[in-house]
Amino acid sequence: MLDVRQGAAMTQVKAKTVKHWGLRNLLVALCYALLGWLAHYLSTASGFASVIWFPAGLALGCALAWGWRILPGVALGALLINTILHAVSGYSAALSLVVGLAITFGVCLQVVLAVRLICQDEDVPLLDRWPEIMRFLLLGGLAAPAISASIGAATLMVAQDKELLQWADVALSWWLGDALGIMLLAPVALSVCISLDDPASIWGKRRISVGLPLLATLLVLTVAFMIVGRFDRDARQAEFDQHATRHAVTLATAFRAALELPLTLRDHFKVSGAFAKRDFEALAARLHIRHPGVRGMVWLPVQPNTSRLTVAYAFPAGLYSHLHGIDFERV
Repeated sequence: MLDVRQGAAMTQVKAKTVKHWGLRNLLVALCYALLGWLAHYLSTASGFASVIWFPAGLALGCALAWGWRILPGVALGALLINTILHAVSGYSAALSLVVGLAITFGVCLQVVLAVRLICQDEDVPLLDRWPEIMRFLLLGGLAAPAISASIGAATLMVAQDKELLQWADVALSWWLGDALGIMLLAPVALSVCISLDDPASIWGKRRISVGLPLLATLLVLTVAFMIVGRFDRDARQAEFDQHATRHAVTLATAFRAALELPLTLRDHFKVSGAFAKRDFEALAARLHIRHPGVRGMVWLPVQPNTSRLTVAYAFPAGLYSHLHGIDFERV
């Protein structure tokens, strides 16, 4: 009877554990996706990589605090946000899913490698000694993001059918965004996650002394980048409008010239009848002075009972030698 009760108790404990970690993974996935959507507005000119990729810091901080059991939540969040972002960018549903899976693989590999490099023999690094701090910054913050950046950039190059030379630019922007996200947000996520289980621990107490300053820094950087980006977009839009207006005027002038020439010839023909060579050359010379962009003009008189037109006069005179003997189809 005792064994049955113990078995039931163990089953309840396992069920609560599964539910507990399931909810945590779901929470991490939702936070990852939301932070990814926010970071998307900090994207660089490369088209996708963000200046600060917040989810990279969230994923590493949660993994350092809660271990490998939180990795499914990271994977779910990465797959969700990357698939959505690429679908919104115009990718097909199938291609968005494939790209999302490839990037998710790189994200998970980055988290695993970063935790291995940072923790080594410790469960949770306290980051209160210089060797630990340097290991976190150099190995976890700089070395590990190169994995995700390389895989992600290569995936985009294949998906977008771009040249390999563009890979370095995208990978560098990707790596920089992940590195900044880890350095700024991972300590915040680590302190918050540990404080949920043990508020009295060292990291639990740091949620105020470490978390708030870093969150404030992130907020200031995000707002500053959005403001600068807004001004930059407005400046580029104004420059584009200026160039577009200038080109529109140029095109309108060219079109007016192109329409004026046949109308002038038509009106002259209606008044004077058939062109004499001297009259045609004089009129063509005047039109050429007025519209220097016109390289040459030819007179193709209509011949009765034929659909072929032969050059009668040409301006300038040298043009006639190139066109002499060539018949044009009558439309």
